Amino acid sequence: MAALAAVLCACAGQIPSPTPLQARRATQQWPGTTLEALRQGRALYIAKCSGCHTLRLPSAYSPERWELMLERMQQRSQISDAEKERIRRYILSVKIE
Repeated sequence: MAALAAVLCACAGQIPSPTPLQARRATQQWPGTTLEALRQGRALYIAKCSGCHTLRLPSAYSPERWELMLERMQQRSQISDAEKERIRRYILSVKIE
């Protein structure tokens, strides 16, 4: 159990945290989006997605590919619509830079 926790922490450390600049840009696309909401999206991404596979950096895929992957993964992983939207906003916001 401790080994699994260590692996998850190591993977999570490579996943970028959202910045205030990314939050401001996200607000332009999704009014009302906050830095805290993007942080929650990151936490959800790590928690919900790392259980089944290696996490990919937001820059790994195009926005279109992320959209398709999130749709497909939602069906497999019991992610609510609200959780999927938080993850989506996080991934697409961090990709901007």
